[in-house]
Amino acid sequence: MNDRFLLLPQEKQQKIINAGYKVFSENPYKKSPISEISDEAGISKALLFHYFHNKRDFYLYLFDHAKQITNAELLRDGIPESADFFALLEKSLSAKCSLTREYPYISAFSLRAFYEQESEIKDSIHGVFWDLYRENNTVLQKSIASTRFREGVDLVLLFQEITWAMNGYMHMVYMSGNINADKIESDLSQLIAFWKKIYLKDEESNHVV
Repeated sequence: MNDRFLLLPQEKQQKIINAGYKVFSENPYKKSPISEISDEAGISKALLFHYFHNKRDFYLYLFDHAKQITNAELLRDGIPESADFFALLEKSLSAKCSLTREYPYISAFSLRAFYEQESEIKDSIHGVFWDLYRENNTVLQKSIASTRFREGVDLVLLFQEITWAMNGYMHMVYMSGNINADKIESDLSQLIAFWKKIYLKDEESNHVV
């Protein structure tokens, strides 16, 4: 990356980053034209390549940017040691919606990147995803173990249900083209409250930290 990109006004940087997230989230890497990104950003293709040496460098910058700001947002208020599974879910939702207000397509970009198979970038991103997966899995296992679920709840199926439901909801949002972070947070918060009533013991469902 050319350091001159970082000297741009923050608003200009964000517009270019958002253009990249949008186009790369709508197409596989190989079918994402730089010309479409530059048009979306309101700059010339030549200027984009002035800031970033090539398409690969720009993509990897976006990937690293998404990782860095997501981690920073998740850690901003810290995670209480007593936090249970649903508390972590709520914190993750709040963090992602906060980022969505600034970068509407960041989650869609990250999801598509997870399944990206283009050899030009695959090796540079998949290792990072697996490291994050292992770290998150450790935290989730600890939170699940400390959460007081109802007797007989299958935790594996519970996790699958929640993952599929939330991913399915977000897919519907992106397909509709109406990305409203406030509505996303409201809808998914209601869904989390519903899961609490179903899966937590009665004395816990209304007192999750």
